[in-house]
Amino acid sequence: SDKNTIMQIAAEKIRELQSSQEELRKQNSELEAILAARRDEEVVEGAKIRFRVGNPSSGIDSMLSVLKCLKETGSETRAIQSSFSAQELSAVIEVQNKFGKYDQKRKSLGGPDHHGSYHGQIVATW
Repeated sequence: SDKNTIMQIAAEKIRELQSSQEELRKQNSELEAILAARRDEEVVEGAKIRFRVGNPSSGIDSMLSVLKCLKETGSETRAIQSSFSAQELSAVIEVQNKFGKYDQKRKSLGGPDHHGSYHGQIVATW
């Protein structure tokens, strides 16, 4: 009789565990669907950013400022094509980023020149 009782209790526990296991599988599937939907909301966008800086005091500093701005937006730089001279720095930077929502960033580069004008402006729209 004790063996039968033990077997009945064990069988009931197994049924409870199987039921719990099935419930956990359902919850896991629901969570996976929610995560997949959230991943689909993230949009991978890219842009080519063109900029020119006239009479740069330091072309390297200007380029570093641009790259710092891109880093702040979380952008991944894919390609850089640049031209440096004493009269002008110009570049095209190809970037890619993930955004959960539409995002637009505007950053100013460098300080004013000797006339108080800002020549370096980067406008990146994704």
